[in-house]
Amino acid sequence: MQPDLPDDARDAIDTALYAGRKIDAIKQYREATGGGLKEAKEAVEVYEAELRARHPQHFTKPPARAGCTTAILLTATLATAAALAALA
Repeated sequence: MQPDLPDDARDAIDTALYAGRKIDAIKQYREATGGGLKEAKEAVEVYEAELRARHPQHFTKPPARAGCTTAILLTATLATAAALAALA
């Protein structure tokens, strides 16, 4: 994170990250710096990792994990329902 961010911008970014709103944090960073999306995303992700290491108790939810558990469960449920309907 750039050291020249105003305190209010840094506070807004912290608050957004602690609440799990990374997109809002990226928007705040871009507004404060005038930087591009890629730069802001990279800076915020590095900063989020630093915050998680220093203040894990402030985060309301764990970091998002890549995956498709919901889609897999939904597909399995629909397949099971279809199989049961075919047997009836």
